[in-house]
Amino acid sequence: MSKIRDKILVIFLSIVLIPLIIVCTFFALHTSKSLKSDKIIDFQRTTKSESEKAIEFLFSIEKDIRSLSSHLFLLNLIDAIARKDTGQINRWEFDVEILFKTFSECRGVYDQIRYIDESGHEVVRVNLERGYAHIAPHEELQDKSHRYYFKEAVKLNEGDIYVSQLDLNREHGEIEVPHKPMLRYAIPVFDREDKNRGIFVLNVLADFLLRGILTHKHLKGVDSFLLDKEGFYLLHPEISKQWGGPSDLNTGENLKNDFPQGIVSVILSGQSGDRFANKQFLNFIPIHFDPSDNERYWIFIETLPKSIVYSPIHTFYIMFGVLVFMLIAGVVTSALVFSNKLTRPIHKLVASANKIAKGNLTEKVTVESKDEIGYLANSFDTMRVELGKLLKDIKDARRDWETTFDSVGDIIAIYDKDCTLIRSNKALLNRLSVKSEEIIGKKCYEVFHHDKYEELSKCPVIETAKSMKTVTREEETPCMNGIFRISVFPCFNDSGEFLGVVQVMMDITERKREEGKLSMVNKELEAFCYSVSHDLRAPLLNIDGFSKALVEKFADRLDSQGKDYLKRIGAASRRMSRLIDDLRNLSRITHSAMHGETVNMSAMVQRIAAELHEGQPERQVEFVIAEGITANGDASLLSVVLENLLGNAWKFTRRHPRARIEFGVAKDEGSRVYFVSDNGIGFDMAYAGKLFKAFQRLHDKTEFNGTGIGLATVQRIIHRHGGRIWAEGALEHGATFYFTLT
Repeated sequence: MSKIRDKILVIFLSIVLIPLIIVCTFFALHTSKSLKSDKIIDFQRTTKSESEKAIEFLFSIEKDIRSLSSHLFLLNLIDAIARKDTGQINRWEFDVEILFKTFSECRGVYDQIRYIDESGHEVVRVNLERGYAHIAPHEELQDKSHRYYFKEAVKLNEGDIYVSQLDLNREHGEIEVPHKPMLRYAIPVFDREDKNRGIFVLNVLADFLLRGILTHKHLKGVDSFLLDKEGFYLLHPEISKQWGGPSDLNTGENLKNDFPQGIVSVILSGQSGDRFANKQFLNFIPIHFDPSDNERYWIFIETLPKSIVYSPIHTFYIMFGVLVFMLIAGVVTSALVFSNKLTRPIHKLVASANKIAKGNLTEKVTVESKDEIGYLANSFDTMRVELGKLLKDIKDARRDWETTFDSVGDIIAIYDKDCTLIRSNKALLNRLSVKSEEIIGKKCYEVFHHDKYEELSKCPVIETAKSMKTVTREEETPCMNGIFRISVFPCFNDSGEFLGVVQVMMDITERKREEGKLSMVNKELEAFCYSVSHDLRAPLLNIDGFSKALVEKFADRLDSQGKDYLKRIGAASRRMSRLIDDLRNLSRITHSAMHGETVNMSAMVQRIAAELHEGQPERQVEFVIAEGITANGDASLLSVVLENLLGNAWKFTRRHPRARIEFGVAKDEGSRVYFVSDNGIGFDMAYAGKLFKAFQRLHDKTEFNGTGIGLATVQRIIHRHGGRIWAEGALEHGATFYFTLT
């Protein structure tokens, strides 16, 4: 069982630690993100700075070649060569050699500075060796007309510059060892008459670019790479991977071998960007080295290992974690001290509560505290006193309830949801002549000795437990020597959960005996009525016959008043005869055997409507009859029902020139409800209760003939079919009779 101190600790620590942890977490995440971002930004700045320096270097070469190719000394030499002025050639050749030598030593990045005439022969060449420039003697000057850079540069327009690929320098067709990466800048040279007079060439020592600029480390752990457009390494931390292109060492070392294809395609596309791959952060920037062709570029890449980027973050997490741990430890210690002080009086209160729980309501609750806990202790002590009074009241009420429960004359039995008896009143014990412990815990069918399987399905307790609906029935219970009205009700709690059932059994043995006697008396009365009505028919026929004979034979001797009296006697005897016939029919219907079958109600209504039309063909009555309506019942009795209802509708619509009678069926809560409606004179709903009583009439018999037995007969037939009948109407707005059948 959790203690209140633990709960206080949990609440206090939740209030303090959760916000603290959230704040610390956000701070740590934000700080780590900032540290990572700062590191990556510094890395990106480094890459951008080095690429910008490389571009500046290339731009300085462009400036150098433009400056030297248009220098006055070189132009004077070209003019002298064009004039074939040997003296001037020697003079200006010397000046150009000194210019090239001075410039080469000053800059220190040009392996060769050359002027090549239009035929491809070197005119002036200065070689840089170990920081010193040497003028090549005439016998060492070579024919370069076959070299690709001469062929490309000599075709250019004035001012255009040719830049070669960055490759390893070759001497006499072989790659020079040690390797000397070389980049050649060439520009066509024109005389003062704008005639092409050859090219000016700068052989750039690319190591200055590769080692001096692009590998200058601003950040620890950064590696630099330079690639050509095809992905071959021009610069790589591993020397063995450099110059793998087909025009150089042809080793096949390529970016495509080291990184995923998706990243390689982005890097070689000529776009700037950054990626993460192989546990490294990559920055890549294109370096466009040819000022006249933007599609010629190298790709400068720098990589920074993930471990270096996250190193300051790991250091931060360690220091921050130690700080947070110390802070949490301090908070937890404070919470423990606070919770112990707070819960000490609560422990005393708990001890008193345990005593009360064990039934000790005499010992006073004493907790010395002036805060809410002390107030709670005083309230608890007051509750102790009130609880004692309440327990006494509950015991008294329970005793009264048990007395009332046991004094009820009807049998009451309470079962759980498994149909096991859990309580009963004394009426059941007395009827079964058993003690409570003999039946408590038994199943319902065991209590009443219904042990046979075929009888278990009929047990009302089991039926209610399965259907969750109230079951009411009357049945004989042999074990208690009587007939009982049994009502079983399902019990639910406030949440709708089924708890069990309550069974109430009322002894109706005596009532059933009296009902039997009453049934015999009713049968004797009905037999008497039948006999009387049969015996009355002969005298009525005689009266009617003699009254007719008097009118026919003695008409000349009777005055008008006498004839009227005889006419009235005949009419009264005929009405009496019809009444006797209706009574005989009512009695016959009550006792006749029923034969169940499927009856076509629509066809039956159509037949009756046709008969009504034949009887009074002069009347214009519209019949609306729904097709295909059927019912289960006795065909002859249902015919009597429809004949009475349709006959009444025909009778009570005779004042309406456009009479309308309708037969159909409707749905009411899933049950079929048949109806006969008309637009006749209707009736006042205040007298609807008299409709189905024998001899009750709502209209004057002088206006509408009839005996008042018809609707009573209809109701008795409907009841015999297990249904019910009712009517709705309004004066001069017609009437509708509804009935159901089961």
